[in-house]
Amino acid sequence: MSAPAIAVDGGGAGDALRTLLQAALPQGLLLDTNGALARFRDLGVVPDAVVTTAPQTADAPMSVLVRHARAAGSMLPVIAVAQAGALPVCQPHIDTAVDPDCPPERLAWRIGETLRLSVRLEEALLRRIAFGSGFAGPRHPCVSHAGATVLIHGDGQRLGLALAEHGSRVATQGAFSVAQVHEQLAQGGVCALLIDAPCARTIDLVAALRRDPRHVSLAILALATPGEEAQEIHRAGASDVLSRAAPAAAIAARLSLLLRSGVRRSLSSARLERFREAVLVRDAELDATCYADYLKRLSRALAVRGRRPVVVRLKDVHAGPRHLALANDDAFERVPQSPVLSTALAASRDEDFIARVEQMGELAVLRDEEALAAFRRRVAGIVERTSFT
Repeated sequence: MSAPAIAVDGGGAGDALRTLLQAALPQGLLLDTNGALARFRDLGVVPDAVVTTAPQTADAPMSVLVRHARAAGSMLPVIAVAQAGALPVCQPHIDTAVDPDCPPERLAWRIGETLRLSVRLEEALLRRIAFGSGFAGPRHPCVSHAGATVLIHGDGQRLGLALAEHGSRVATQGAFSVAQVHEQLAQGGVCALLIDAPCARTIDLVAALRRDPRHVSLAILALATPGEEAQEIHRAGASDVLSRAAPAAAIAARLSLLLRSGVRRSLSSARLERFREAVLVRDAELDATCYADYLKRLSRALAVRGRRPVVVRLKDVHAGPRHLALANDDAFERVPQSPVLSTALAASRDEDFIARVEQMGELAVLRDEEALAAFRRRVAGIVERTSFT
């Protein structure tokens, strides 16, 4: 999404928050929450996300926006930009939290990741409702992170006791050295990494983990001195950075948010992967009535963002291998699956709908014209670099 619309609810820190967002998203449309609510009442359109620093009441404009969006099936994400303990993270609707020391480029990345996660989760839920558990998993899966394993590097005893004292139901493991961190992460099962170590070591460790494809999505919460030190750790790729003086309750709350995001990411990925497996491996053909229900629900979810889905037949994206179409003497063995469908799946994002639908053939449903253009470019790139002509 090149230019998201962001509702800004900064309370007394509104000007500082707007300045930070303007630096992070120079092309973005920034609205105050009262303006965003008026826009919704006039046009029926909500922003792509809400960024806030202020606690919210149930009748606050932000809360009203979120309720309207989610009633329409749109997962409007809420991002809190606040120091540890400054915002009650347990309040409803908040999806992720960011430290105010986060540099603009990293804030832009965090907002983009949060938007992408909300879209993937929304798509997974829509497919489950429309097509059933055979295609997208159980209706009400467990999304609790209780029992998750958190690896602690640094002052593990203090942090472990702090998490336990404040009701964080996670299992903790300690890693004395950087080598032990890599070793325990390689064994699997770790959901988050909590670091309380010297700045230089923290930066090197975080940067190394982000270069490893296995750990690009690992939740990493680091403790640091506010200011330049915290900014450098953000730039290295930490998920969140808090002051070393942060209250234990705030550390537990921010870690809980990171773990919850990780659970949602895993849930949506598993559901969307199950759908892809049904389409490609099981060669499933979707029921036309279920597809119509899905398209109706998706259209409603996108309408509150001022968008509409774009439906295209895959044969209009690429006609398929010419040599198979020209063969009239059965000299070529029939391919077991459509190369156009498999290529489209390879070129698509998880949230892009690619499937064979009863009486309609192979279709792609994209969330806007920009997504369709990007999809066409990726398909063209695959076709250009293979013998699929």
